[in-house]
Amino acid sequence: MQDRIHQSATGFGHRQAGNNYYESYYEVQSLEHDLGILGEIIEYVLEEKVPADFLGGYAEALSHETELQVKIPLNTENEEDAYDLHDMFLNHWGMIMNVAKYLGDIEDQGKVIRLREYIKSQYRSIKMDSINIIQTFDRLPFSVLPREKASNPDYNVIAKAIVLYFFEQCDIGKKTTNEKERSLIL
Repeated sequence: MQDRIHQSATGFGHRQAGNNYYESYYEVQSLEHDLGILGEIIEYVLEEKVPADFLGGYAEALSHETELQVKIPLNTENEEDAYDLHDMFLNHWGMIMNVAKYLGDIEDQGKVIRLREYIKSQYRSIKMDSINIIQTFDRLPFSVLPREKASNPDYNVIAKAIVLYFFEQCDIGKKTTNEKERSLIL
């Protein structure tokens, strides 16, 4: 029997083989499991990679949401890259929202600022050696993972969600006109 992929309104697919449905990654994995990995990655970066006083040159404490439909084309060179980046967001959206909640619940927001500044500095470094933004986003998550976790797919998915969260917040990548204007006001 031929497999067919059905896209739901959120962009997550269900594979249908006859009448059997297989649930997507986010429906199968437990939230507790994912949040544990998320916490482990963030604590690793803060303890092993980022000194307590690291702010990367400035400490802008506020994050802003942006319209991804404007930001994605602004940061890609062609339609294929735009489609791939959009697809990345669809595939990671549930975990990106978990990242937002997790970071919002951290009492010491200085940790969030240090994490953001570390990811920004790694983004600038990796971007210089990358062909395009897709390659940058494929490489950047490895900068926040412990070496022994780098080949674990659960850790890779969550690390990429962390990176995409900071892109969505306009902390990395080119800013939209609205984000540039808001930055001037702050």
